[in-house]
Amino acid sequence: MTPFLRENSVVTVKKVLPGSLRFGDMILFEGDRGLLVFHRVVGKCRDPNGRYRFQTKGDAVKSFDAPVLPDRLLGKVYQIKKAATGGQLEHIDPTTKAWIVISTLLALASLIRGLFEKVVSGACLSRSIAK
Repeated sequence: MTPFLRENSVVTVKKVLPGSLRFGDMILFEGDRGLLVFHRVVGKCRDPNGRYRFQTKGDAVKSFDAPVLPDRLLGKVYQIKKAATGGQLEHIDPTTKAWIVISTLLALASLIRGLFEKVVSGACLSRSIAK
């Protein structure tokens, strides 16, 4: 989640019901190879069995993550304390209306960037195949 989260940030994560997650929420999940990942929710749907699937993407990452299933979801970010100048911790509450708007805008920008990259790489791929 760089540049939003940086070294020495303290993040509080709470377990939530999958259905309560919204576009723009930051979540912690177990990614491929068991690595812990903080990314934003940019899509949510249900599979034919009614299980939620989440599309996530990091702010500074060009591509989308593989769909996140509820059994990989560890929780939603509820509080962030970032190191500020002078060694003080800056408190951020992502549940306030202002942060929900900011988070939604960041997720939207991330989604647009990811789609743009996909379209551009797809166009390049289709041109190279046509040659």
